[in-house]
Amino acid sequence: MHPGAAVFDDPEGEGMPAYSIPYFIGEALRLDDPSDYASSKYLQNAVRYEWIHPLGETITALLNAGLSLKWLHEHHSIPFQRYKV
Repeated sequence: MHPGAAVFDDPEGEGMPAYSIPYFIGEALRLDDPSDYASSKYLQNAVRYEWIHPLGETITALLNAGLSLKWLHEHHSIPFQRYKV
């Protein structure tokens, strides 16, 4: 998934995109959500931390680590439905 999509996560749980998280936040997001993307069960420990890493930050870190990049391609779709429509 493109990191820009997280900016439009649904803060109300309605399934529609809405601006909720700054793309360049620079700190961990603390989320209290007992749902699990891999099953319909709920987690006992609902607190998790996530980081948004903008593409520029990610590619720059890889280049600084010695990665040789010949081309970069971003896909126009993902293999799952991100938002309810």
